[in-house]
Amino acid sequence: MARAGVAPVLSLADRGSANSRCKTALLECIQLADSLDGFCVLAHVDGAKGFEVEYPGNAPHKVDVLTHKRLLGIELKDSKTSISYSPQDPDTGRKLIGAQRASVLGLGSRQFVARVVSSDAHLLGNVGRNSSGQSRFTRYKMQTPSYLGLKFALLDPEVRVRIEDEIPFAIPHVWACTWKAVSSQVQRFG
Repeated sequence: MARAGVAPVLSLADRGSANSRCKTALLECIQLADSLDGFCVLAHVDGAKGFEVEYPGNAPHKVDVLTHKRLLGIELKDSKTSISYSPQDPDTGRKLIGAQRASVLGLGSRQFVARVVSSDAHLLGNVGRNSSGQSRFTRYKMQTPSYLGLKFALLDPEVRVRIEDEIPFAIPHVWACTWKAVSSQVQRFG
């Protein structure tokens, strides 16, 4: 990994072209992030050439990636995908990997890898839009918008991470209420 004064290097191929890619192995990339006290979010796991498409099942190398302490999130192209590596995931293999992740990392019963939707813009005109062309992404609850704020949000996704498509457009409001007080008088407001 990174030695004092030596920055780790990723091996990139065809940079700037439609076929640009990282030739460094996925687990090695996560280990590089670990050496720099960074974190990783696995990009479009549910899309073409995504992690779940390219590596179906629960092979050991897949488990190694998903149980690494520096993998804090999975980025989805479709917010409605069922991929979660949690007990709610319909795929038995992914449920098993989620359980292994919890065991290896000493996580609580409600701690899972964060699910996020982002803008994966490859063209300037697509910046600020998700894969469906809408401006709905993921909300992060942070005390301060910062690297550490994002990291802590991803470490506690149950409370601090919400995919906007899963948040209702309308928020219920109480317009009026009636109740009886102890003195049996009816009180109203609204």
